[in-house]
Amino acid sequence: MSNRISPGKYPQLLLWIIGVSTLFITMSSCASVYQTSDSRSLAISHKWVAVVPPTISIQVRKPLEAEVVEKQQQMESMNFQKEIYNQLLKRKSWGQFNPDLMDIQTINAKLKKAGYPDTPMTTADYCRILGVDGIITSHFDLSKPISEGGAVAVAVAFGTSVATNSVRATLQIVDASTTKMIWSFSHEVNGHLGSTTSSVVERVVRSGIRRMPYNR
Repeated sequence: MSNRISPGKYPQLLLWIIGVSTLFITMSSCASVYQTSDSRSLAISHKWVAVVPPTISIQVRKPLEAEVVEKQQQMESMNFQKEIYNQLLKRKSWGQFNPDLMDIQTINAKLKKAGYPDTPMTTADYCRILGVDGIITSHFDLSKPISEGGAVAVAVAFGTSVATNSVRATLQIVDASTTKMIWSFSHEVNGHLGSTTSSVVERVVRSGIRRMPYNR
């Protein structure tokens, strides 16, 4: 007896895979939010804030040259900085975000003049260089547990979806006058078939921004 799949079954199989791929982002854990007792009062006093470039850690499944990974991390840092800034700017335009935002070009020009990224900087350095009331820092851990092709094979063989993109993000607000962290948000999101790292990052950033003490 032949075990071949008849041609007539391919459309149904394709439709099933597409159906699985639509469920492409899931929350893998509950978000963790921390804030100091004076976070709200300090946040209200902030008139001018800056989104500094995030730090990025990329976990790779195959060995890559360190230089390649470093360049990718620098590129993603710029991309995610823009994502956070654009999300905040959108809320600002809706009247849902209190302080004004320093534009990214000014932020990065000031930091570059001070030696970034070659010179390591602390949150106190960021506050001093940028001259704002508060800064928003962030860190992203990126990984691809399995390739898209591998995810399709698992879906066909076992009827279940697996993560193809995983993002663990931490966003923090630092008060410039005291250089202390007054608010922190941590969350992990997994993307499945059809997802991209950018789409997963957008989701987790949006979730964090909604919980900031800057919101009206």
